[in-house]
Amino acid sequence: LSVSKHPKKRRRRGGWGFFMTERVAAPGLRRLPPYWHEYKTRAKTRWYGRQILEVFTTEFRDRTREYYIWAIHQGLCTVNGHTVQPTYILQNNDFLVNRVHKHEPAVTNAPVRILFRDDAMGRIVVVKPGSIPVHATGRYHHHTLVEMVKQQAQLSNLYTSNRLDRLTSGLLLFTKHKDVRGAYQSLFAEKKVHKTYQAVAEFRRLPTPLQWSSHLTKTPGEIQGRIAGGEPNAFTTLESIHPIDKAPYEKVHGPQPDLGVYTLKPQTGKTHQLRLHMWQAGVPILGDPVYPTIFPEEAEDMAVP
Repeated sequence: LSVSKHPKKRRRRGGWGFFMTERVAAPGLRRLPPYWHEYKTRAKTRWYGRQILEVFTTEFRDRTREYYIWAIHQGLCTVNGHTVQPTYILQNNDFLVNRVHKHEPAVTNAPVRILFRDDAMGRIVVVKPGSIPVHATGRYHHHTLVEMVKQQAQLSNLYTSNRLDRLTSGLLLFTKHKDVRGAYQSLFAEKKVHKTYQAVAEFRRLPTPLQWSSHLTKTPGEIQGRIAGGEPNAFTTLESIHPIDKAPYEKVHGPQPDLGVYTLKPQTGKTHQLRLHMWQAGVPILGDPVYPTIFPEEAEDMAVP
């Protein structure tokens, strides 16, 4: 688990290229010119009987209500190929298209390494850099690990078997065949695959191995998770702690106390589990932009994954 951002910064919430595939490199960054992109979907059951404006403003909250009113009138949001009114009531089998002008955030230009590839079995193991999301989400589409690996490996289809947070670096298993993805995902769900993470934080002498257990909750739409009372639902083993040379980290983060590498083995996979458990133990991960303080989004330096 590697998060490297400036500690004084704060953060707020906030196939291949269909229209544009050109990427412009900057020092330490991968940039992409703005482009048009179409989101296409059939109406979900929960949308039936609801106005299109209400659905867009509650289900796709990255843009304002005023924007969606304008986009619907301009024909950027259509139903069954036709422009409709914001009061249009969605029905079964309606086909929606939302055409948006995307400005994707820059991400690290660190290489995406293919560690293992077996074309006969359709398996690929990739080393994911920090700051790059795995799947298309929010403002990210081309700057995602799936799209980068598809382009690098010259594949038209690629499916994930496990996941990592955007800020986390580590190994990901992909498959080229959608029909076998479930089998690999089951290995993780049934805990037949054991995960090990490493996090950098202030060095503390804690007894190891040490079991952390707590009840974690997270409200959709909120950035931070919470440690609440109740039956524990998140379990992590702190396997070891080793002191490390802090000089390389001080070049990025400024003066630091003694630092250590914490080796963590989660038994469950709750959102932000390791980050919350480290924070609860009094050793928040160095540079974490969410715990204990939320950094503003514009302060994130994508060139420092």
